[in-house]
Amino acid sequence: METQVAYDKASKEFVINSPTVLSQKYWISNGFKHANHALVFGQTIVNDKNEGVNAFLVPVRDNNMQAMPGVTINDMGVKFGVNGVDNAALKFKNVRIPRVNMMNKHADVSEDGVFSSEVKNIQSRFFKVTERLLSGRLCIAAFCSGISRCSLYIAVKYAQSRLSIGPKGESTVPIFEYQLQKNALMPLLARTLAMQCMYNWAKDVFANPVGHEHDLLSICCITKTMYGWTAERVASVCRERCGGMGYLAHSRFGEYLAVAHAALTAEGDNRVLMVKIVKDMILNVTKLGHKLPEPSMNVVAQIGTMMDVTQIESLTDLLIFREKLLFTRLVARMAALGK
Repeated sequence: METQVAYDKASKEFVINSPTVLSQKYWISNGFKHANHALVFGQTIVNDKNEGVNAFLVPVRDNNMQAMPGVTINDMGVKFGVNGVDNAALKFKNVRIPRVNMMNKHADVSEDGVFSSEVKNIQSRFFKVTERLLSGRLCIAAFCSGISRCSLYIAVKYAQSRLSIGPKGESTVPIFEYQLQKNALMPLLARTLAMQCMYNWAKDVFANPVGHEHDLLSICCITKTMYGWTAERVASVCRERCGGMGYLAHSRFGEYLAVAHAALTAEGDNRVLMVKIVKDMILNVTKLGHKLPEPSMNVVAQIGTMMDVTQIESLTDLLIFREKLLFTRLVARMAALGK
């Protein structure tokens, strides 16, 4: 985010510079070979005042696919997987773009160099400007869904066909009959189905966020982080449960593991995103008046007496109880640590 975009009032243009090596833009999709334009985030300098990060449409190649003057483009290099994705590093030196190339939904600069924005707080404006990254996080959750389902399909089908020793000492029993296999694979199958339900719901909320304006960001981030961790775990365990055959390249587990690991850090490091999620959740509940869901029954009194937890109402109540319990403990622990 050290890239600088300064407004030149005389020419009515923005001038883009990467003042340091570290201010290059890394991991730009379609950057090294294919893209003609880039959406560049940069510190906006107007009349020598930093107005925070805004977005600008910047031509990086001409119609002959040659780099534009002042634009340096480098390949990120060979990765340990997913090399079909064309990632690049971009650096800018006195690259000029018209004033109208500023993405001005949330902020704008007039011809005579007056900056304006309906969002006065620079940090809040940054989140507004970058909120469309949420769609990318849902896309990552989508390919994590594919990784999980493909890995489970391969591992379960293999376990159903791979025969091991039966009661008569011959290879007659599929290894899927062993508890080792079922205990490893079936919880992951259940988790993947549950994550798919959440992903479908998150897509609907993203398309129509009415009633979820305060937690849309968290919903998309949660879906991405949880599905990313799920996909990595599913691919790893499925590879292991297929033994040596799962280690062969044609099993495709190597590809799935590589993509899953990309999901852990692409569009935001999972652990950093989760800290942001929890921070916003605490703020929403403790300061902004949003309520955690309430169980329909007195779970504390009944939890030890439940003989049947297969009913959806019971399961929902238990999940709500767990969420409130973890939240209460977290807030109490943070208050103690703060002292």
